[in-house]
Amino acid sequence: MTMFPAKLFLFGEYSILLGSQALSIPLKHFTATLRLQRPDSDNTEASRMASNHELCRMYEYFVIHADVFGSFLNLDAFVVALSEGLYLDSSIPQRYGVGSSGALCAAIYNRFRHDRNEAASSERFNDVGLLRSRFIRMESFFHGKSSGFDPLVSFMKVPLMLSSAGEVNAVDLSQSFSHSDFPGLLLVDSGSPCSTGPLVAEFMDAFSPKGTVTAMGTELCSLVNTIIDRLIAGDVASMTGHITRLSHFQLKNLSHLIPVNLIPSWIHGIETGLFAMKLCGSGGGGFLLCFTLRHDDAIDYFKSMNLRVVDVLQNGLGE
Repeated sequence: MTMFPAKLFLFGEYSILLGSQALSIPLKHFTATLRLQRPDSDNTEASRMASNHELCRMYEYFVIHADVFGSFLNLDAFVVALSEGLYLDSSIPQRYGVGSSGALCAAIYNRFRHDRNEAASSERFNDVGLLRSRFIRMESFFHGKSSGFDPLVSFMKVPLMLSSAGEVNAVDLSQSFSHSDFPGLLLVDSGSPCSTGPLVAEFMDAFSPKGTVTAMGTELCSLVNTIIDRLIAGDVASMTGHITRLSHFQLKNLSHLIPVNLIPSWIHGIETGLFAMKLCGSGGGGFLLCFTLRHDDAIDYFKSMNLRVVDVLQNGLGE
């Protein structure tokens, strides 16, 4: 079975919808794949049945819009697999900001795309723009408005950068990640899931009413673009300072997206300089992303607050 990793949106969540750059990496700590479980087999679990039901809902959505999805997905093969108990076997936490829906879209596309025999691997898929446009359509089932970036990262399984001009390119971050001054990356568990759809709509209303990006939105895009440029250039020291500025910006202007139980920790990190936190995905719950130059001290702090953390670099990136 082909496994699809979760994704970690390092920078560009939300601002990508305003036209900023974005940088996302595959996160192999969590993975997902499609499996078959016949309805009449033994040991059928409720979670498998729930997953199959959700896939049936997705299939119905595809059928309603068959003029779009039928052009690149084999919907007949999809419904046959559903009747045989198709479900998603996933360790990716749902509604936690690490791309559970993106991995699902990648898995469905990989298994049921019409050109599967001609392009058996993502490396042979040359038209990334076309691929992204298909994922935008597919993931709209979950979020209403999607950048298509999450499933693209899960499908390609490499770090991807989206330029302000909308071009997607693979990037090699190994040198930056191995830099002695590169901050540690921790995912901090808020203990509650998030709901992406309503939050995206609220963000667009505030930062781009009627399609016009506000001054606050322009500031956010500029900050995100600077951080990504510094990271790609290997200017880790400058990047770290701008991450702290981004943490300030989100606390001031997007505090309603920060889980209430993590606001004291967010403030503590800024005031002490121990770490800088930022949203991971849509916010409102799920994980938050923490950057720290004092890795062990930061982990000890979160343990003292009874907060679960995932050490991103320790658990590995990509495949």
